[in-house]
Amino acid sequence: MHSLVHCEFAQKAWEEIGISLPLPTAPNFKDWFNAMLQNQQQNLALIAMTCWAIWNNRNEIVWQARSFTVSKALWIACNLLEQWRKENVVPPLATGETETANNSKWSPPAAGKFKLNVDAAVFTNQRKCGLGFIIRDDQGSFVAARATQVHGIIDPALAEALGVREALSWLKSNFPQVHEIEMDAITVYNALHRDEPDFSYFGLIIEDCLSLARNIPNIRFLWTRRTANKAAHILAQTARTLQNHVVWSYYPPLFLYDVFDE
Repeated sequence: MHSLVHCEFAQKAWEEIGISLPLPTAPNFKDWFNAMLQNQQQNLALIAMTCWAIWNNRNEIVWQARSFTVSKALWIACNLLEQWRKENVVPPLATGETETANNSKWSPPAAGKFKLNVDAAVFTNQRKCGLGFIIRDDQGSFVAARATQVHGIIDPALAEALGVREALSWLKSNFPQVHEIEMDAITVYNALHRDEPDFSYFGLIIEDCLSLARNIPNIRFLWTRRTANKAAHILAQTARTLQNHVVWSYYPPLFLYDVFDE
C-alpha cells in the first residue's frame, strides 16, 4: 500500500497523470484498488499503467541501484501501453467504414482511390523520431514514399500525431487525390475522432491535423493493425540513419520490395 499510494514517488506519479486518489485511509491495497476501479472506470488502463510504473521504479532501485524520475517512469509505462494498444485494441468503426481494421495485411482503397499509410518510430538514445509515409493505389501499386526525422521528440504518441500532421501537409501540397490516411496508432486515431477539446501539446497537434484535413476534400482517417502497416513502419525505422528527408517516386526503395511481394 505504501509503495504504490503513500510514498512520495507514488503521490507525485498520481498527481502528474491527474487522477485523484480515493479512500486515503483504505486499510489495504485491495480495498484502495477496488475503489479506484469503481470510481475511475474510464481510466482503468491509465491506473494499471501508473501502478506498473511505480512498482517498476521500485524494482529498479532494489535490483539495479538506480531510480527514474517520475516523468521518465510514466513515459516508459505509457510507451508500453501504446505498444500493447497497437497490437490488441481494435477501435469502433465509423459509420460506413469497412472491416479493414480486422485485416492483418494491407488492404487497398476503393476503386479509383489512393491510400497513404503513416507510422512513427522513436529513437530514445538519439533524442529523435522517424516518420514514414507510403502512398499506394487501388491495385496496391507504389505511387510515392517518404521518410524523415524530427529531433527532440521521443514520446510515441506525439511522434505518431506529428506523423499524421506531416502526412496531411505532404498530401495537401503534392497528392490532393489521396483520400485515405491509415495508421496503427490507436491513441491518435481516437483523438482524431473525439469531440472533446484537448488543450495539451498533443491535443494542439491533433487540432492542426483536423484543420489541415478540412482543406483536403473527402479525406478520412483509418486504423489498422501494425502487421498491415509494415511498409510505413520500415520507412519510419529507416529515417534513423537519414541526414535529411528522402522521397521516392514511381519506384519503391529496394528495402520495400519484400513487403510488396507478401
